[in-house]
Order: sequence, then structure tokens, then C-alpha cells
Amino acid sequence: MTPTAPAVQLNQDHMIYTRNASTRTELDLADLAEVDVFARGEQCYWHLTGKDRREALVPVGIPGESLIRQYLADWRGFDYDGLVRFVSEPPVEGRRRLWPLG
Repeated sequence: MTPTAPAVQLNQDHMIYTRNASTRTELDLADLAEVDVFARGEQCYWHLTGKDRREALVPVGIPGESLIRQYLADWRGFDYDGLVRFVSEPPVEGRRRLWPLG
């Protein structure tokens, strides 16, 4: 198999995160229950959880990852400023809830 670099594709509400040529995660972003970001060492990740409890862990900064940001930026109550602060200076360890807040 040909190696594939990690990337995110978004077709309307349907996200496909491809990790390599044979591994991918699909999630319907319109049915999200929770959105968090967390850091491990120097890398930040999205933690997306659907209402059906399916999950996706997507590294921040891979090709297409900005599509997730753009998609969620218009959601009422989405903490976009919190996201920007968290990924600008990621802690070594930590987590931040971005949606829903409260």
C-alpha cells in the first residue's frame, strides 16, 4: 500500500480523518455531543464525540484540520477564543472543553 499522510476531509457535515492508507475515522459533525482539545507533550488534538458516542482524535495542524475549525466557528456557544489560546501555547498536558460550555 502507498503511505498516506494524515489528513482531514469534510463533505458538508461528514468528516473523514485518514491516518494512513488503511486507517480512517468517519464522524458526522452535525451530531456532535462534545468538542474538546487536549495536549500531550508538544502536540494538541481535537477530541470529537458524537451523540452515538463515536469518537475521533485528530491532531491539530494536519492538512485539512482547519476545516473542523471553520465548521465549528459558527456554532452558537463554541469557544473559538479558547481554542486559539489553547493551541497557540499548548500546555504539556491539559484539556479544554470547547462545546457545549457550562
